[in-house]
Amino acid sequence: MKRKTSPKPCIVHKYGCWAPTANVERVDEQILLGHQMHNELVEAEHKNRETYRNLLEQDSELNVLTARLNALKSEAEALRVLIKKKRSTVRQRKVDTSTEKERLAAIKAERKELSPKLKEARVAARERLKVEVGALQEQEKAKTVEIRRAYAAKGLFWPTYNAVIESAESGKKKTRKTGVLPHFHRFDGSGRICFQVQGGLPVEQLFTANRRIELDPVPEGSWNTRHGRRHGTKTVMRFRVGSDENRAPIFAELPINIHRPFPPGAICKSAQVNRRRVGRHFVWTAQFTLELPAAARPRPMRRMVALDLGWRKRGDAYRCAYSYDHDGKHAEVLLPADYCATYPHLDSLASIRGDNFQAIRDQLVKYRQENEQDVPTWFKTETRHMYQWRAPRKMTRLLGLWSRPGHRFDGDAVPFEALKAYVKQDLHLWDWESRKRRNVAGRRNDLFANIAAQIARDYDVVFVEDINWRDDIKKAAVEDDKDRQTDEMRRAKAICAPGSLVHAIANAMAKNGGHLVRVDPAKTTRICHVCDHDGEWDQAKLDHTCKNCGHTWDQDHNAAINIFRWGLNQCEGDVKKAA
Repeated sequence: MKRKTSPKPCIVHKYGCWAPTANVERVDEQILLGHQMHNELVEAEHKNRETYRNLLEQDSELNVLTARLNALKSEAEALRVLIKKKRSTVRQRKVDTSTEKERLAAIKAERKELSPKLKEARVAARERLKVEVGALQEQEKAKTVEIRRAYAAKGLFWPTYNAVIESAESGKKKTRKTGVLPHFHRFDGSGRICFQVQGGLPVEQLFTANRRIELDPVPEGSWNTRHGRRHGTKTVMRFRVGSDENRAPIFAELPINIHRPFPPGAICKSAQVNRRRVGRHFVWTAQFTLELPAAARPRPMRRMVALDLGWRKRGDAYRCAYSYDHDGKHAEVLLPADYCATYPHLDSLASIRGDNFQAIRDQLVKYRQENEQDVPTWFKTETRHMYQWRAPRKMTRLLGLWSRPGHRFDGDAVPFEALKAYVKQDLHLWDWESRKRRNVAGRRNDLFANIAAQIARDYDVVFVEDINWRDDIKKAAVEDDKDRQTDEMRRAKAICAPGSLVHAIANAMAKNGGHLVRVDPAKTTRICHVCDHDGEWDQAKLDHTCKNCGHTWDQDHNAAINIFRWGLNQCEGDVKKAA
């Protein structure tokens, strides 16, 4: 059944927590069961895909097309490996690979021609095998119900297993579009416990006794001063993690810092407690999804602004957006230079860890080769593929095995102590890097929250491009001489995080009764806002001169004006939907 969504605006409040103090074992069990259930659903999807492929293989026409496309794909991969090998030999990109590129271009053209035919053949095959495909879909639904019942019997609380199923279904749809298989998750202790508040619960009732979520009251006036927000808002949260034999609720407790009050009149629709690994430690947070009361009078649409989001280096700082409003005012939104300067330090920590790992791996591989006859069987077994290792945790595991009683052997003092020193140093660097990344992300989110709050106060409508920022960055193909996305650009995108900024603006506009209108991003930068000429330009250069009218403009400024113009054309319909 399709879930009903409310037309009222919703926001998410997130609060920092500490580790649980009551029913800790029950919390650990819920998180582990949720993780295991997710992986079991992924395994079921893998089997379902295999059955579906075997079903379609009964169609001869589809098999011919599939075999040809697979052969072309394999040939293209082999040619890219050859190009890489040629470049690595001379250690530069400028090497004669014209023959390989010509063949890759031909393969690309043939694949482009065959892809629509394959799509049509699949549709025809599904139509011919309609009964079998329908039976497979019913079998898939029955398997999901079977897994849900199994984990309910194991004690997984129903809001959590519903959230796991919803997440798995969402991932299933995305991966089916791209043709890849969903991934299994390695359990590192991270997870979540979810709570669905059926019908909603007024936020005022969160501070009273109920059978779902309870918060101890925060002292009156604690949010009025900086000292109070830091030291007077710590309270206790009790959340239901199951039921006893009499169906009475079982609560877990954890300290929580309610550093900001809930919006008056809001309805809590759902909540969840998250545990995320940061280095060797866990960070606990709680988040509440709140439905805001509908505004008595809609906010007037007088003040409008368009934002061209992106990433561009400007001296020591980065431009994360460019704005253009109804009065013709325009400005760039810059992230501070001191914030941007933290990312090279993060990269240096990761680089040090990588160099240390490579050094200890080479040392142990060399020791194993030189002492092949003297090392015990367990050591040979555990390190037989060490030259291929990429994960530092494998070194930690090896040290644990090596430290067991009876696993030490003659002549192992030097490599054992070297490994022990490496693991100690790597764990320290891992903690350092993880904590710093978390702190940097927290500061970035604070900056974005302040930017979004200012925008929500100054404007009634915000126009942004309708882009999936997570999938926007793509690595260049091996055969491309010029990278479409260089490492520097990917780093700039990580620093500016346009998707997080859009989320912050959406949250702020919903809270203040404003509207966020998403605009088609096609050619917003290419088209000249003066004469509407569509022409090629050098993306690396900030300023561009139109070949048609001769005007010179900042690319981001031009894009912001176009977003504003096109947003106005669709503003009336979109605002009616959002209202």
